[in-house]
Amino acid sequence: AILQDHDNILTASVHCESNFPFKKQKSDIDIALSDHMGDEAYLREIRALMEHIVYNKHKNGTRIDLVIYDAGVDIHCADKLGRLNITDEGIVE
Repeated sequence: AILQDHDNILTASVHCESNFPFKKQKSDIDIALSDHMGDEAYLREIRALMEHIVYNKHKNGTRIDLVIYDAGVDIHCADKLGRLNITDEGIVE
């Protein structure tokens, strides 16, 4: 939400749909994942997102200069509050 009025910044959120908070902040691209998703399915979603961003460029038509990936902690399989099942290897890849 803080960056929504900036045409030179594209935000994407890949999150577990049923995780707290239940009402999510709106991003330029929102991808809601199902509970207990594992590495293979998660990485398919991330790769598809990256291909989409690179192919379609930025929302204002310019090339992407920088991508920052923040996995957070709630995607990790050992996180008791998270609902995804991503391993250390899945996050690193």
